[in-house]
Amino acid sequence: MSWTDLEPVVVETLLDHFVSGAPLFTPGTAAGIHIADEQPAIEEDPADADIIDQIRELIERGSVPPSRRTAAISSYKGYKDGRLYLSMHGACSGCPSSTVTLSVESKA
Repeated sequence: MSWTDLEPVVVETLLDHFVSGAPLFTPGTAAGIHIADEQPAIEEDPADADIIDQIRELIERGSVPPSRRTAAISSYKGYKDGRLYLSMHGACSGCPSSTVTLSVESKA
């Protein structure tokens, strides 16, 4: 079906809805969202202490750009072998940018 044929029906449906005063969205809750159990701690190399301190400082200051751009909340889980492990919640789930955000790897 072409948009030309569908447009009048879509516009009519939208106008009827707004004129009726019905809510645009049905209220919901986050009660059904399951958050996985905590993962075991990552065993960190003491030689990485300076890098780990810098990472923690950036997270505490809210200076982690990928997670802030997508409004996700991340918590530090560990750093090992040049990889940073974070727990991410919020807007990342299902967001089109989540694959980019979650694939960022430290090259330290």
